[in-house]
Amino acid sequence: MRRYRRGLSNDRHTNREEYEALAAEAAKSGKEPAALLHDLIRDLQSARIERPMTGQELAEQLYHEGKLANLATREPITPEEQAERERLARLFAGGNRPHEWSSKIGAHTNGHLFS
Repeated sequence: MRRYRRGLSNDRHTNREEYEALAAEAAKSGKEPAALLHDLIRDLQSARIERPMTGQELAEQLYHEGKLANLATREPITPEEQAERERLARLFAGGNRPHEWSSKIGAHTNGHLFS
């Protein structure tokens, strides 16, 4: 039992490499290592959630983190938007309509999508 307790007490202290990594991250943010560690612990505690995120919540979080350029709306697209999407699709497909792509892909790959 004593050996187990001693092991736990040693785990509470950071070693030199861990402290240097913490100090380097703190320096990047202009904080003291102890302040950064406090903020990290607070963020971890507040990140505990009672239920899984919904798809919308995840999308909003990714948007606010700058990982998504925009958020989808539940509104149907206008005829003008649909026409623009089709125009861009034809442009990127070399003038072909989207429904023609599968036959073109098959012709160029001998029916195999992956070689």
